[in-house]
Amino acid sequence: MRKKGFTLIELLAVIVILAIIALIAVPQILNIMYKTKLAAAEDSTLGIAYSAENYIGNFMMSNEGAIPSDGLTFVCDGECILDTSNILDNYDLENLIQLEFKGKKPTGGMIKIDSDGKSITVDDLLIGDFVCNYPVDGRASCINKDEVDKNKPLIIPTGESNPSGWSQSKTVTIDYKGSAGTY
Repeated sequence: MRKKGFTLIELLAVIVILAIIALIAVPQILNIMYKTKLAAAEDSTLGIAYSAENYIGNFMMSNEGAIPSDGLTFVCDGECILDTSNILDNYDLENLIQLEFKGKKPTGGMIKIDSDGKSITVDDLLIGDFVCNYPVDGRASCINKDEVDKNKPLIIPTGESNPSGWSQSKTVTIDYKGSAGTY
């Protein structure tokens, strides 16, 4: 009389089949997750650039259409704060110190607005595991921070640690009082 159930060989065959399916599916799922995070970082960068466009309008309305001759620079460390070192006292900065935006907050990088308010440049925003820039071919572009050219200066806030591979001499450090230096 035969007992009901599966033999060891049948169970092993099922386990092998499931393992093969997992080997095929897991890399695909990880790739989809990576692309989703990349797209989210690019969208956050674009949102920050659009926020800078809105900021220009508010700044000019509060200051009779004037922008400092050196333009405006924001330093990002969770929030993007206006670097006031090149702004004279005759500008009204009330409620104009910080960029307001939604999305993932950058932990490093800079946003620059030129003196005529028509050009916005986003440099090396650290958003999650990505370094993002705008504009690159008319759009926001992000790459994994492990793939960044280690010889290019990276802008990080004071107190943040350098991502692996960047030498301290290749890092521009901002102290939030407006002065920048290479250390």
